[in-house]
Amino acid sequence: MKKLFATIITLVIILSSKTSFASPPVEIWRNGVKLSTTYNKIQQAIDAAQPGDVIRILTGTYYENLKIKKKNGSATNTFRLEGAAGATVTIDGGDSTLQKITNNSRWTQIGTTGVYRTLVPYSGNQTWKRVIAASISTSDSLLATYWHKAIFDTLPRGGGIIRQNTSDTIKIKLSTGEKNPNKRIINIGKADAVIRIDSSSYWVVSNLQLKHGGFAGIYLAGIRDSNIVFDKIKISSTFRGITTEETPGTGQSYCARNIVVKNCNVSNLMPTSTTTNTVLWQGYADGSSASDDSQAPQRSTGIMFKAVKNSEVRNSEISGWWDGMKLTGVSSKAHHNTFFNLNDDMVELESNYSNDIRFYNNFGYNLYVGISVINNYGGNVYIFRNRLVNTRPMREKKYQGSITYGYCIKLGTGWNPVKAQDVKIFNNSFYAKEAVIWDARTRVQPSEQFFRMEFVNNIFSSGHWKTNFKNGDTLSHSFINNSKWINNLWIKNDNLHEKGIKIETSADSTFLKTQYTNPMANLNLNIKSTSKALNNGTNYPQTTWPGIDSTIAIGNYDIGANEKGVNDNDSVLVLIGGQITPNTSYRVADEVELESINENLSQVGILIYPNPVEDEMIIKVNPIIVNSSNIKIYSAIGETIYSQNIEDIYELKINTKQFPKGTYIIDFGKERKIFVK
Repeated sequence: MKKLFATIITLVIILSSKTSFASPPVEIWRNGVKLSTTYNKIQQAIDAAQPGDVIRILTGTYYENLKIKKKNGSATNTFRLEGAAGATVTIDGGDSTLQKITNNSRWTQIGTTGVYRTLVPYSGNQTWKRVIAASISTSDSLLATYWHKAIFDTLPRGGGIIRQNTSDTIKIKLSTGEKNPNKRIINIGKADAVIRIDSSSYWVVSNLQLKHGGFAGIYLAGIRDSNIVFDKIKISSTFRGITTEETPGTGQSYCARNIVVKNCNVSNLMPTSTTTNTVLWQGYADGSSASDDSQAPQRSTGIMFKAVKNSEVRNSEISGWWDGMKLTGVSSKAHHNTFFNLNDDMVELESNYSNDIRFYNNFGYNLYVGISVINNYGGNVYIFRNRLVNTRPMREKKYQGSITYGYCIKLGTGWNPVKAQDVKIFNNSFYAKEAVIWDARTRVQPSEQFFRMEFVNNIFSSGHWKTNFKNGDTLSHSFINNSKWINNLWIKNDNLHEKGIKIETSADSTFLKTQYTNPMANLNLNIKSTSKALNNGTNYPQTTWPGIDSTIAIGNYDIGANEKGVNDNDSVLVLIGGQITPNTSYRVADEVELESINENLSQVGILIYPNPVEDEMIIKVNPIIVNSSNIKIYSAIGETIYSQNIEDIYELKINTKQFPKGTYIIDFGKERKIFVK
């Protein structure tokens, strides 16, 4: 199996420095020159800024809720809102007086049941007032937000808050530690967002930490928000991390367009049972809707991209939410993201209007449900090169507290009697503790089954030899209505008799490397050297959907997310302390049968080490595999900083002493495979 790879290597150069700043801490730079006027408040600088200005924030914690409204730049005059190089900038949208633990008397006790109350006014979109997030202490561990008073009184999800009706009154009851909130740090947002952007365009927001938004960390509230980039943003303790508006305006098919989220960390700590470490879910009893997030305070989402156009989420980490992400709209994508510790769906790709949505090269672990495409019927959705591990339990009070496990793919009919359709699921590796696919199509007639649903080159693996289809497994599962099932690797299941299916038996079921005894470790989904996944793939995806996935060669290749010999983790990055680093949250023992560097080189064609690099980088090239005569190195903003002819060169040494710290791209040609070493 000959494969052609040209490679982009992301290098992380780690340097340490200490920077101190004098007050006032907010500057405006215009045409490369710092203006004489400085500001103590970020909002003051935003209001004074002109297109093309850089609003530079120095180290500090700013208790503000920022509004960017009708501030439009252009492609050549973009606004920039950024933490200064080396600065640690925190924007806290919470009520600062509730965060004091001395001489605080804001909370008044009601009766003898341990309930306290105070007033916390809320500004912004009142729709989201009752799902306001609260957290306790400086560690930002979330409190549960309750909807019904009777449930709040019993605290089934632990200590929490409730805001009834449209009142500014918030009630709180703590279940552990000091019960008097006047003696605790309590974080409650005062507005619908830490940063609210409304009807604005051409902004770059970067290098900031956002905390304690009443509804969201970043809220794209205007239906005409466009051309906005969020880079190196860390968000915590909010109901949503980054969200668009929910409903397009009159005559529009989208809520926001040309929005990019990259290198961001969006994390929450959802309340869990202290004894089982599983969510005590009320089955939507603690809410007034099973589908309307504004009436169900447990349904938080890390990144909500609803009805977006030409938008992207990449190289980001999303953890600790109810749902990790929602992505619907037109010509938008999410790739090379890491998802973990999620209590419902990793990503929802379901809608009645989406078309050309691409979800690829993402990694998810400790998940309850993976990818949901229930009722998608707008247009093509492409799901490929993802690795999912679904081992997170759920304890559902609705069902007498029984523990259940979710599934990697959720499809069929659900909230609308329309069949899922136009979904292309290919070259993924899926592992679930029990069932891999939830098939909700049992609610409709056979003629209303899948429509243009295509499964190609996937690995489906179940840890307990459960049925792969949950619900309807006794049916024939005929893939009619132009649906296809091609070259998938499947655990043996006597109820499946589809033409072209590749089935592993119990005797050779270990076609993936790892047995998942611990959901937080051993997360390697590479195929084993003896697996039937080797050389058994089909080139159907490339010939049918040209240009969708250029990472694999035409011809026979492997089933699953990774080609044999390709880097396991395929450029999954996380943001740690504002510095992009290789993801260390799922290190595993490598089983690739390679005895030496030369043997490794013979398979992958290119070796770059060390990474991270300090003073010198070594590149070894096998010219038989790598069909390129030139190497170029680009900075993160696309500037060419190095170029070298590599014809007939086997080993190249590059002095990197003068390289500034940051991320670099090494380009060997048109065919690219992204990975981190």
